[in-house]
Amino acid sequence: MNFKQGNLWVWHKLGSTIVIPTNEGWKHDGSNVMGAGLAKEAREVYTELPKIYGRDCQLLTSRVYYPDYRLILVPSKPLNVKSPHLSWQGNANINTVTKSLKWLQDISESLPEKVYVPLIGAGNGQLDPELIKELMDKILISEKFIGVTF
Repeated sequence: MNFKQGNLWVWHKLGSTIVIPTNEGWKHDGSNVMGAGLAKEAREVYTELPKIYGRDCQLLTSRVYYPDYRLILVPSKPLNVKSPHLSWQGNANINTVTKSLKWLQDISESLPEKVYVPLIGAGNGQLDPELIKELMDKILISEKFIGVTF
Protein backbone atom coordinates (compact mmCIF):
# COMPACT_ATOMS: atom_id res chain seq x y z
CA MET A 1 0.00 0.00 0.00
CA ASN A 2 1.16 3.49 -0.81
CA PHE A 3 1.35 5.80 2.23
CA LYS A 4 1.50 9.58 2.26
CA GLN A 5 1.94 11.99 5.09
CA GLY A 6 -0.52 14.84 5.38
CA ASN A 7 -3.94 16.12 6.27
CA LEU A 8 -6.93 14.11 4.98
CA TRP A 9 -9.02 17.25 4.65
CA VAL A 10 -6.63 18.70 2.04
CA TRP A 11 -7.37 15.75 -0.26
CA HIS A 12 -11.07 16.01 0.58
CA LYS A 13 -11.07 19.68 -0.45
CA LEU A 14 -9.44 18.62 -3.72
CA GLY A 15 -12.40 16.31 -4.41
CA SER A 16 -11.23 12.96 -3.07
CA THR A 17 -13.07 10.57 -0.78
CA ILE A 18 -11.70 10.10 2.73
CA VAL A 19 -12.26 7.56 5.50
CA ILE A 20 -13.29 8.74 8.97
CA PRO A 21 -12.81 6.41 11.99
CA THR A 22 -15.71 6.47 14.44
CA ASN A 23 -17.39 4.56 17.24
CA GLU A 24 -20.54 2.50 16.71
CA GLY A 25 -22.64 4.09 19.44
CA TRP A 26 -25.31 6.75 19.66
CA LYS A 27 -26.49 9.25 22.22
CA HIS A 28 -29.95 9.39 23.80
CA ASP A 29 -31.08 11.69 20.98
CA GLY A 30 -29.97 9.08 18.42
CA SER A 31 -26.94 10.97 17.09
CA ASN A 32 -23.42 9.58 17.04
CA VAL A 33 -20.98 11.26 19.45
CA MET A 34 -18.21 12.20 16.96
CA GLY A 35 -16.43 14.11 19.71
CA ALA A 36 -12.72 13.79 18.92
CA GLY A 37 -10.19 13.44 16.14
CA LEU A 38 -11.25 13.07 12.52
CA ALA A 39 -14.84 12.28 13.55
CA LYS A 40 -15.07 15.64 15.33
CA GLU A 41 -13.62 17.40 12.30
CA ALA A 42 -16.20 15.69 10.06
CA ARG A 43 -18.97 16.77 12.45
CA GLU A 44 -17.72 20.38 12.26
CA VAL A 45 -17.75 20.33 8.44
CA TYR A 46 -21.07 18.47 8.10
CA THR A 47 -23.18 19.39 11.14
CA GLU A 48 -25.97 16.98 10.17
CA LEU A 49 -23.59 14.00 9.99
CA PRO A 50 -23.86 12.84 13.66
CA LYS A 51 -27.62 12.51 13.30
CA ILE A 52 -27.41 10.67 9.96
CA TYR A 53 -24.62 8.36 11.10
CA GLY A 54 -26.26 7.78 14.51
CA ARG A 55 -29.37 6.57 12.71
CA ASP A 56 -27.28 4.18 10.63
CA CYS A 57 -25.52 2.88 13.76
CA GLN A 58 -28.89 2.19 15.40
CA LEU A 59 -29.75 0.13 12.33
CA LEU A 60 -26.47 -1.72 12.96
CA THR A 61 -25.01 -0.36 9.74
CA SER A 62 -21.93 1.35 11.13
CA ARG A 63 -19.75 1.02 8.01
CA VAL A 64 -21.19 3.52 5.59
CA TYR A 65 -20.18 5.25 2.37
CA TYR A 66 -21.78 8.68 1.90
CA PRO A 67 -20.95 9.58 -1.72
CA ASP A 68 -22.59 13.02 -1.52
CA TYR A 69 -20.15 13.96 1.26
CA ARG A 70 -17.22 11.98 -0.19
CA LEU A 71 -16.91 10.32 3.23
CA ILE A 72 -16.67 6.74 4.38
CA LEU A 73 -17.32 6.21 8.08
CA VAL A 74 -16.00 3.05 9.68
CA PRO A 75 -15.83 2.12 13.35
CA SER A 76 -12.60 1.52 15.18
CA LYS A 77 -14.32 1.39 18.57
CA PRO A 78 -16.96 -1.33 19.01
CA LEU A 79 -20.52 -0.89 20.16
CA ASN A 80 -21.12 -0.91 23.90
CA VAL A 81 -24.34 -2.94 23.67
CA LYS A 82 -25.54 -2.14 27.20
CA SER A 83 -24.75 1.58 26.92
CA PRO A 84 -24.44 2.66 23.27
CA HIS A 85 -24.02 6.30 24.31
CA LEU A 86 -20.74 5.33 26.03
CA SER A 87 -19.19 3.49 23.06
CA TRP A 88 -16.90 6.44 22.36
CA GLN A 89 -15.15 5.97 25.73
CA GLY A 90 -13.49 2.69 24.85
CA ASN A 91 -10.26 2.15 23.01
CA ALA A 92 -10.17 0.93 19.46
CA ASN A 93 -10.47 -2.80 19.00
CA ILE A 94 -8.25 -4.65 16.51
CA ASN A 95 -11.13 -6.94 15.50
CA THR A 96 -13.38 -3.94 14.78
CA VAL A 97 -10.61 -2.28 12.76
CA THR A 98 -9.97 -5.49 10.83
CA LYS A 99 -13.67 -5.83 9.97
CA SER A 100 -13.72 -2.21 8.81
CA LEU A 101 -10.67 -2.71 6.59
CA LYS A 102 -12.14 -5.90 5.09
CA TRP A 103 -15.41 -4.07 4.42
CA LEU A 104 -13.49 -1.29 2.66
CA GLN A 105 -11.73 -3.81 0.44
CA ASP A 106 -15.03 -5.58 -0.25
CA ILE A 107 -16.67 -2.37 -1.52
CA SER A 108 -13.61 -1.08 -3.36
CA GLU A 109 -15.16 -1.71 -6.79
CA SER A 110 -17.97 0.75 -6.00
CA LEU A 111 -15.63 3.50 -4.78
CA PRO A 112 -14.11 6.40 -6.69
CA GLU A 113 -10.59 6.30 -8.10
CA LYS A 114 -8.75 7.41 -4.93
CA VAL A 115 -9.71 6.91 -1.31
CA TYR A 116 -7.50 8.28 1.45
CA VAL A 117 -7.42 6.09 4.57
CA PRO A 118 -5.93 7.17 7.92
CA LEU A 119 -4.41 4.73 10.37
CA ILE A 120 -7.80 3.60 11.70
CA GLY A 121 -7.68 3.17 15.47
CA ALA A 122 -4.11 4.45 15.89
CA GLY A 123 -5.02 7.98 16.99
CA ASN A 124 -7.60 8.37 19.72
CA GLY A 125 -8.12 4.60 19.64
CA GLN A 126 -4.56 4.07 20.91
CA LEU A 127 -3.66 1.09 18.74
CA ASP A 128 -0.08 0.67 17.54
CA PRO A 129 0.39 2.61 14.26
CA GLU A 130 2.83 0.01 12.89
CA LEU A 131 0.31 -2.77 13.49
CA ILE A 132 -2.39 -0.78 11.68
CA LYS A 133 -0.04 -0.10 8.75
CA GLU A 134 0.65 -3.84 8.49
CA LEU A 135 -3.08 -4.63 8.53
CA MET A 136 -3.79 -2.00 5.90
CA ASP A 137 -0.99 -3.38 3.71
CA LYS A 138 -2.36 -6.90 4.06
CA ILE A 139 -6.10 -6.17 3.63
CA LEU A 140 -6.42 -3.09 1.41
CA ILE A 141 -5.03 -4.53 -1.81
CA SER A 142 -6.96 -2.28 -4.20
CA GLU A 143 -4.78 0.42 -5.75
CA LYS A 144 -7.60 2.89 -5.01
CA PHE A 145 -6.53 3.11 -1.37
CA ILE A 146 -3.86 5.50 -0.19
CA GLY A 147 -2.79 5.31 3.43
CA VAL A 148 -2.37 8.59 5.29
CA THR A 149 -0.10 9.22 8.25
CA PHE A 150 0.02 12.48 10.17
